[in-house]
Amino acid sequence: TPTDTTDYNTITTSVSVTVNKVTPTITTAPTASAITYGQTLASSTLSDGVGSVPGSFAFTTPATAPNVGTASQSVTFTPTDTTDYNTITTSVSVTVNKGTPMVIWMNPAAITYGVALGTNQLNATTSIPSGNFDYTPALGTVLNAGTNTLTTVFTPASSQKGNYNGATNNVSLVVSNAVLTVTANDASRNYGVTNPVFTASYSGFVNGETNIGPNSVLSGSPSLTTTATINSNAESYLITAAQGTLSATNYSFSFVNG
Repeated sequence: TPTDTTDYNTITTSVSVTVNKVTPTITTAPTASAITYGQTLASSTLSDGVGSVPGSFAFTTPATAPNVGTASQSVTFTPTDTTDYNTITTSVSVTVNKGTPMVIWMNPAAITYGVALGTNQLNATTSIPSGNFDYTPALGTVLNAGTNTLTTVFTPASSQKGNYNGATNNVSLVVSNAVLTVTANDASRNYGVTNPVFTASYSGFVNGETNIGPNSVLSGSPSLTTTATINSNAESYLITAAQGTLSATNYSFSFVNG
């Protein structure tokens, strides 16, 4: 536009104008949910963050797996309108809790009474490389027949305690009865005489147990019978062994006739 508009016309031309993106502000930084050691930042949820323009918050390095504790982590705010607005970063506090290792322990195969607990039964493993297992009952214990509960407590090694809690697990172990063989002892008498008192012998005891004395585990007595009477002909007759009142904790019986 000329100063002298009386004698001169206005005229137009074109110029280049650069409009730069605007950098938004973060009104309220988001909060981050706690994660467990071994998880990455991607497992933490960001919530309640507010920017000066519409957009979203995400961790700048979501694949990072932080150590246990609370630390500041970078978060990037990305505007919905990335044509006109820049991204911007801020920091949030993320709490990383100790992890609890997985104790892997399957129910062992059944054993027979008298077999002591060994490494075939007490064989738990964990998902972390080092630590110590304490078992109850302990290695070498002889369990009663039946279904028994085995327990282990895993304590991480000192180098791992900063990142992991201890852990426990239980399994069931079936202990079958040991088989005690009861054999009717052979006997003899003369014709016309009453039968003698029949006796039996025992085999198959375990764990230092017997049928007599302080280590006896038997109660009652087997049934020992024959078809022979005082008037029976002189020949061999079967002495039949059966359970009778015989019983024993941790044992079942197999009977052999005399």
